[in-house]
Amino acid sequence: MRLKTLDALRGVAALAVCWFHMAAANGGLLSSGCLYESARYGWLGAEVFFVVSGFVIPYAMWRGNYRIGDYGRFLLKRNCRIGPPYYAAVALVVILWELSMLAPGFRGQSFHFDWWPLVAHVFYLNAFLGLSWLNPVFWTLAVEFQYYLLIGLVFMLLVGRRRLIRTGVTAGLLLVGMLLFKPAVPDAGHLVFNWISLFLLGIVTFQFRAGLQSRGEYLTWVAGLGAVAWFMNGAPVAVTGTVTALLIAFVELRNRVLAFFGTISYSLYLTHVPVGGRVDNLLGRFANTPVERVLVVFLAMAVAVAFAAGFYWLVERPAVRWAASFSYRARKKIGGPAGEKTFDAGSVAGGVVP
Repeated sequence: MRLKTLDALRGVAALAVCWFHMAAANGGLLSSGCLYESARYGWLGAEVFFVVSGFVIPYAMWRGNYRIGDYGRFLLKRNCRIGPPYYAAVALVVILWELSMLAPGFRGQSFHFDWWPLVAHVFYLNAFLGLSWLNPVFWTLAVEFQYYLLIGLVFMLLVGRRRLIRTGVTAGLLLVGMLLFKPAVPDAGHLVFNWISLFLLGIVTFQFRAGLQSRGEYLTWVAGLGAVAWFMNGAPVAVTGTVTALLIAFVELRNRVLAFFGTISYSLYLTHVPVGGRVDNLLGRFANTPVERVLVVFLAMAVAVAFAAGFYWLVERPAVRWAASFSYRARKKIGGPAGEKTFDAGSVAGGVVP
């Protein structure tokens, strides 16, 4: 069974983040009204991606018969998947910024080319070095890559036959996250452990779907992780993460439109700010009435989606195929308990990436 819910959730998450930046975080183009209010919490799409990634990355590893000896190949495979579109998006930001500065009446921040921040972008290190991101959504990719580093090390413990070990590792990861929580570590938002309850919501959902947890055990974990997310990240994040996990676990969402947006979700996530944002900024100068401002916002959304679709076919799709060419060594499949569930999560690239 193909898990269509993942496609739908990715589509919703990418659209939500895009709508947030076009309609709410657009420099005052919209500052009130129902459209503005509908976009205010669109940033929660990033948290949806964290839960989806928590689920689908271990599933891909489980299906590929991952072992700790495959750690290097796993990281290479992940970087081949997310790297080329990300690096292309970094170049896109630089090019569009340079072109924008040449436009008459440019009112944005001037861009000065500097190799050091660009090198930091390559290795997702900006937050650790005190450097700003060229695109405000890039911080989540840095968190995602930290998650890849972590899950590759602990995966075998999370899928072993001994429940005590699986439970201990899950609880241990949660405890580390709570110990590193602000204010113990100032500005901890760039650390994967600040968002560990969301990733763990995805991980325990994977364990449940793979037959490694009973329904009662799973629901207990979801309640506990939701409570920790509420404490660490706030009520909106906790509710979003919990609902996302339960949808993956129990609901089959089938929608062709959302499936399309799920397919291009990574491309849309990466490119909507520099592309749609340029439309907002350029045409917003000539929008003097509320109706004109609304039209600008919808046009920015349309241009962002159209560009993302082209970006997917030209840049992301080849990266998907490249990553798929890497496989782990053939060996006997890791087995869950008797009666384990089998399912097809569709494209198993994970999280922020579809």
